[in-house]
Amino acid sequence: MRPQEALVYGSNCRRAKAPGADLRAEVSVMARSPALSPCLVKAFSDMAMLGTASVRAPAPAGHSRGALSGDPPAHEGRNARTLRASWQGASRHHASSARPRRTVMPEPGPAPFPEADPFSPYDVGTFAGVPRANSANRAHARAAILGVPFDTGTNARRIGCRQGPEHIRRSAPPERRFLFHSDRDAISELKVIDYGNVGVVPGKVEQAFLAIERAVAAILAHGTLPVVMGGDGSVSLPQLRAVSGRFPDLAVVHVDAHTDAFDVPGAGPYTTSTTFLRAEEEGLVDRESVIHIGPRGLGIAPDGTASAVAADGHRVIDSDEFCARGPAAVADDVAAMLGGRPVYLCWDMDFFDPSAAPGVASPEWGGPDVRSALSFLRLLWRLDIVHVDVNTVSPPHDLHETTGNLAARVIFECLDLAASRP
Repeated sequence: MRPQEALVYGSNCRRAKAPGADLRAEVSVMARSPALSPCLVKAFSDMAMLGTASVRAPAPAGHSRGALSGDPPAHEGRNARTLRASWQGASRHHASSARPRRTVMPEPGPAPFPEADPFSPYDVGTFAGVPRANSANRAHARAAILGVPFDTGTNARRIGCRQGPEHIRRSAPPERRFLFHSDRDAISELKVIDYGNVGVVPGKVEQAFLAIERAVAAILAHGTLPVVMGGDGSVSLPQLRAVSGRFPDLAVVHVDAHTDAFDVPGAGPYTTSTTFLRAEEEGLVDRESVIHIGPRGLGIAPDGTASAVAADGHRVIDSDEFCARGPAAVADDVAAMLGGRPVYLCWDMDFFDPSAAPGVASPEWGGPDVRSALSFLRLLWRLDIVHVDVNTVSPPHDLHETTGNLAARVIFECLDLAASRP
C-alpha cells in the first residue's frame, strides 16, 4: 500500500466513525504498527499530527476554521499543506459513501499453462531474433529454443535461475550470430525457431515437471533438436523423461561442478542435487551411461563427496583431471565410451570457473577457463547429440551479464555442432 492509498484508507475510516469522533489516537496506533514500511509509518504519523479537521468538532486553539471544515490552520508548513490537500482530495472524491472503499479486482486472464498446451502464452522475445514457433514452421525446424523459467530454491541464498531464459535471450542479439571459427550460418541451416517458455509456477514442482516434459515431447515429435535454457539443475529430470521416451538407449554427458546424483537429507525427492539419482531410479538412464565431467568444491551432503560417488559406481572425470589432461584427451575418452549412442548434453554453467561465470546458483572455485571449456565442447562433434540442456544461469548474481553472454555462446556452439552433422 502506497502512502497516498494509506491516506485514503485513513479518510475512509474517519467517515465511518460518528461525527465529532477523534481519530488522532487511531492513526497514532497505526503509525506504531511494526508491519508498516517506513514510508507508511511517516504517512500515518503525519495524519496524526495534522488531525482530522474535516470532522465537525471545535477548532483547536490557534486555528481558524474557513468556509470548508477541512481548511488548513494558518501555521501549517508547505509539506503539511501538500499532504492535507492529497488527503482531502481523496476524501471529497469518496464522500458519497460511508463505507470503506473496496478494491475492484480485474477479470481473470488466461491460465498460465492450459491443460492442452504446456507453453506460456506470454511473449518473451526470441533467441537471436529467430522466428517464433507456429503451426507453419514447426515441422521444418531442425532445432528449437525453449525456455524453462523454474527453480526449486535448493540454494536459498542464491535464488534466481527462474529468470535465466529471458536473461540469455537478451544476451543473444540478432546481429551477433556468426562464430569466427565456423563458416556455417547455423541458425539459417537449422531453421531455428523459438517456442518461448514453458508455463510453470516455481513452487509447484510436480505440475511444473509435467509441463516441461510435455513441452519437450512436443518439440521432439517434429523430429527437432530441443535446445533448452533453464532454470536450475532440477529441470533436467523432466527433460530426461521426455527424451528417454524417444531414445531408449540414451546416454548423458553431464558437464557440471556437481554430480547432481545424491539425496540431501530433509530436502525432498526433487532438488538440484537429485536429478540423475531420480533418473536412474526411474529407469530413464543407467548409471554407466552417464558421464559426470567437472565435479569439485564444496557440497551440501556427505553422499556428494568424491569417495561416495566413486563407491556408488558413477563415472566421473573431476575438474582436476579435466584440467590436468586437457579437453582433447577427455573428449577422446567420452567419444570412445558413448560413440554411436544418442546423447543428452547437459551443460551446467557452474562448470566454468566463477571468475568467468559468477551468475550461477552454486559457484565453485577451481573450474576450467572459458577457452578450455569451449574447446572441449567443440570436440564433441563426434557424438550424436539429440538434446541440449543449458542451465543454472542466475541473473541476480550475474555481474555485468557475463554469465548470460557466455551461456548464449554455449548455445551458439551447440547449434554449430548440430549444423555440422548431416
